[in-house]
Amino acid sequence: MPSLDNRFPIYSKVIKLFPPKYYKEYGRQILQTTADMLDNAPSSGAKLVIWTKLAIDLPINITKQQLQYSGGIYMKETPTYVKISGILTGILLLPFFVALIANGLDKVINNHTLYNSWVWRYDFLRVWVLILPIIAVIVALVSLAVYVARSPENRPKQLLGRVFDIKHNWPIVATGLVALGILFILRYHDSAKCLIQIPRHFLSHNNQSQVCKNYNFITNGPIPTVPTH
Repeated sequence: MPSLDNRFPIYSKVIKLFPPKYYKEYGRQILQTTADMLDNAPSSGAKLVIWTKLAIDLPINITKQQLQYSGGIYMKETPTYVKISGILTGILLLPFFVALIANGLDKVINNHTLYNSWVWRYDFLRVWVLILPIIAVIVALVSLAVYVARSPENRPKQLLGRVFDIKHNWPIVATGLVALGILFILRYHDSAKCLIQIPRHFLSHNNQSQVCKNYNFITNGPIPTVPTH
C-alpha cells in the first residue's frame, strides 16, 4: 500500500505500534478506512473531527491490542516456572509497597506517620526493606539463569537474546528490576547503616547512631559510642 503510506506518512508509522500479527492483518484496512472517511468528509471541520477522534482512539486501541497480545504470550508461551517465580518475587516485594502506602494514607487521613509503629521497628523494617528484596533479586536471577540455560542453542548471540526476551521473561525481569531499585534506594538512604548495623560505622558516626536510636532501628543492645580519653 505505497499510495496510502505516502498519503499518511506519520499515521502509517504510528499504526505499526500494533502487535505484528494484528498490523499484518488489519494495517491496510485501517489506512483504507481512514482514507475513505476523510474523502467522504464534507468539510475541513469534519476532517478535523475525524483526526481528533483518531488521535484519541488510536492510543487506546494500540494499548488494548498490545495487552491482549502480551497476555496471549504469557498464557500460552511463558514457561510455568517463570510465571511462578514472577508471582513469588511480587509477593516478596508486596510488604514494601503495602507499608509505604499505609504510611502515606495514615499521613493524609490522620496527619501522622507510622514511623513509631512496630512496622518501622528495626526487626521488621530490615525484613521488608532489605531481606525480602534481596531474596526477590536472587529468585529472579536464578529463574533468568534457568531460562537462558534452557535456550535451544548455546551460541552467545542466542543466549543474549534469551536474556532480553522480554516477551517471555518479563515477569522475572520486571520484579527483579523493582527489587534492585529498592536496594539501590536503600543503599543511598540514611537508614541503610542502621539496617545493616556496621559497628565501625557507629563508632565513627555518633550522629547517625543517634538517628538510628531515635527511629527504633537499634533494638539489640546499646549503641556503641566513641570512647573519650
